[in-house]
Amino acid sequence: FFFFVIISMLLRLLLVLCCVFVCSSQASFVESGSITLNKTSAYCYYYKTNNAYFSDADTWMKATSDNLYAYASVYASSSLQIDKSSVALGKCRPHDETNRTCDTSTDNTFTYISYDTEYVLVCLECHYWFGDCIIDDYTTELVESPQQGEIPCSICS
Repeated sequence: FFFFVIISMLLRLLLVLCCVFVCSSQASFVESGSITLNKTSAYCYYYKTNNAYFSDADTWMKATSDNLYAYASVYASSSLQIDKSSVALGKCRPHDETNRTCDTSTDNTFTYISYDTEYVLVCLECHYWFGDCIIDDYTTELVESPQQGEIPCSICS
């Protein structure tokens, strides 16, 4: 009888641990749309963390555009901007050979782990000096719910 009580308690403990694991796993954020980017700018989905662990499988940007100066990108950065010190993890440019579409998760392979406080940036960039870039369609995924908006991009000019 004592053996069955112990087994029953262990099974209950295992069930509770499984529930805790499932409930505490990172939620995924997905969004899609279209956007017009100002010349030499970046529009990003971003979050700040001191415990980054993500890869090309769960943090990516897919973009469709006929603008040769449009990019999709993934960065880690110590500040809320894209500059020479930002770590470029994934970057691609839509082009005719891929029906004007690119995807950072298929064009790049990465796994990123860091315990420094930094921003994870998943972006659309416009490197055109003479006008805006129209992104006809985009889809992004991140492991945490982000903020979004235009951020400084010194490498976009």
